[in-house]
Amino acid sequence: MAPASSRLDPGKAYLFLLREGIEPLEGDADRGRMTYFVVINEQGPAWVSSRVMRDQEGWNEHAAYVNGLVREGFVVMAGPVGDGSIHRALLIINAVSEAAIRARFEEDPWIRTGILHTARIDPWKILASDDRLDAVLAEITRTNL
Repeated sequence: MAPASSRLDPGKAYLFLLREGIEPLEGDADRGRMTYFVVINEQGPAWVSSRVMRDQEGWNEHAAYVNGLVREGFVVMAGPVGDGSIHRALLIINAVSEAAIRARFEEDPWIRTGILHTARIDPWKILASDDRLDAVLAEITRTNL
């Protein structure tokens, strides 16, 4: 597991969201508690099908934005999935609510310009895990950011 000092403090994150006017979903029994979500983003109307992902308009700004979310601990991991016939990305997010995710994604240059749209956000309850993943994620973060 990652050291406690490198994890996002749920209490601070919750207070930040309240200051921004974002609340967890109504009836959330774990109000203010961070949880994981699986998010699927797909190509939007501004996606140019003749271009690969890194050649889409605003790639550098989008990549910088997502990398910043990784450094904050909001995005745990992210990347394209599927055969590429339709651009689709899977993201694992650490957040207090779906509303908090949507609010953060509204700031993504690709979401704002319609290159991507969020197709799905689902809570994810992890039932099995392997601590070896922490070393893999640390290496990915070190080499890609």
